[in-house]
Amino acid sequence: MRALTVQIKMFGGFSITNGRQELSSTGSNSPLLWDLLAYLITFRTREIPQAELIDTLWSSADLRNPQSALKVLVHRARAALDEIGLDGKSLLGSRRGAYYWNSVGLDEAVDSDEFNHLCDEADSSRDEDAACELRLRAAKLYDGDFLSNLSSETWVMPLSAYYNNKYIRAVYAAVAKLQSTGRNEEALELCKQALNIAPYDEPLNTYFIQSLVSLGRPQLALSHYEKVVRLLRDQFDVEPSQEFSALYREIMGIAQTQETTVSDVAEKIREGDSTRGAYYCEPAVFEEICRYDARTKMRSGGVSYLALLSIHGADGGVVAKGEAERAAKLLQTAIRDSLRSGDCFSRLNLAQQEILLQNTTYEKGVMVIERVIRAYQRRNPGARTQISFSLSQLEPKELT
Repeated sequence: MRALTVQIKMFGGFSITNGRQELSSTGSNSPLLWDLLAYLITFRTREIPQAELIDTLWSSADLRNPQSALKVLVHRARAALDEIGLDGKSLLGSRRGAYYWNSVGLDEAVDSDEFNHLCDEADSSRDEDAACELRLRAAKLYDGDFLSNLSSETWVMPLSAYYNNKYIRAVYAAVAKLQSTGRNEEALELCKQALNIAPYDEPLNTYFIQSLVSLGRPQLALSHYEKVVRLLRDQFDVEPSQEFSALYREIMGIAQTQETTVSDVAEKIREGDSTRGAYYCEPAVFEEICRYDARTKMRSGGVSYLALLSIHGADGGVVAKGEAERAAKLLQTAIRDSLRSGDCFSRLNLAQQEILLQNTTYEKGVMVIERVIRAYQRRNPGARTQISFSLSQLEPKELT
């Protein structure tokens, strides 16, 4: 009898797929259920005691009967697995006061396992070409951070850092090999993918710029260099390293010998807009977009609203810097994924994000922001933060 094939996705979210049926955390209103499944699958080589699961799932909660709450959650998880044609009771086994993930009899494929295997095989290979191909395959599997929907969970954080570091190292090695063999288009595409995950990584940005220069696109290389320097200064108040700064002189030396064409300018604009979802821009750019929008409303008569979202502690107070940074990142992702690609937003400061909602009403604007907050809460279950918002109409200004 042929074993059931089950694919488990751990990168860029979490899902379990059996053939055409999928159980996915996307849009789920039960983060604890996913926390349970993810924990059991991640540590599936051992049986997990009830006390460990309770401490992991309800570390900050004061439950009257935690054992009963765990049993109810396990029952719901088994039922969810049953819905996609799996045997939930068999998969979520229990024995002597412990629970475990039992995949005996399944043809199970876990993307994080395959990623680890490919990276380790590449590192041990003496054939540089074969190692490069293995790393490229591994990079395709890394579709975002490990269990990104549970990124605020304490147990997820070290694993997420481990896989992220392993991915970045694999990309470094693969890009260096691609560049050395003249495969600069492939190097450029790999850098693009990696920069969506680690946009501030200096070596990645260096490789990206070098690939652009090698492909005869110095204007695009210069534009990207300036963008990275601006982000480092605005977001982290740091200056680029001497090695990265040296790229500027290299790029300028090439760019000054070439005449820019209209196609170069058009491609430069396209290259600068490579992320999905709503458009993120720096505060100064956001202000200019709002001013331009207000001018156009003088002719069209439409209405736009400015929304300001603020991060507070559970008691309404100020959030510690580290927690605020994590919350701001999750809120930014929620905004990007919840709005239309034509909408724009910006990070005003560490605890506030601003959004331009064009051609809408106050009531619809409130609905949009509430959708964003719900998306944030799904990404940050059990968080010690809350989001408040205010909405104000952008009034067109008469120009004299």
